[in-house]
Amino acid sequence: MEYTSQSALHFPAAYAPISEDEMIYLDGGDAISPQQFTFNLVTNLIRLMGQAAFSGALNGLSNMRNDGLTTGGAIAHYWNRQNTMGKVATVVFTGFAGYAVYIYCVSLVNNVLNLYTSAKNSITGTDQTTTDTTAAASSDPTTAATAALTAA
Repeated sequence: MEYTSQSALHFPAAYAPISEDEMIYLDGGDAISPQQFTFNLVTNLIRLMGQAAFSGALNGLSNMRNDGLTTGGAIAHYWNRQNTMGKVATVVFTGFAGYAVYIYCVSLVNNVLNLYTSAKNSITGTDQTTTDTTAAASSDPTTAATAALTAA
């Protein structure tokens, strides 16, 4: 049996038809090298394990503090109850936690610097794209040709 429609086809409100060329463009992109993939994977795993170790340590210390131990007493109690492998794992995960804190600090400093720079540029009215006169001159073909004739 053949289905024939007597009315127009209606698409959902969020539907946006695109051509095949646009689909190729949207699906494209650069392939990532195996080395870069491995580096990204290891870096993100270390960061995630560091975040977990850091939050676990803070929760454990706060629970021991709530039980009446001092901070030093809580750390000593935790350390003394570990076997050798537990102590090694604690040191490794403390390094991961330090790396995670380092990443957060670098990100925070970069964000503050970017906010400061953009606020300073908006107040002074300077635009970073026009501060380099050689780049601006080389992008304009008439200025580049004039400079080449003058130099010759």
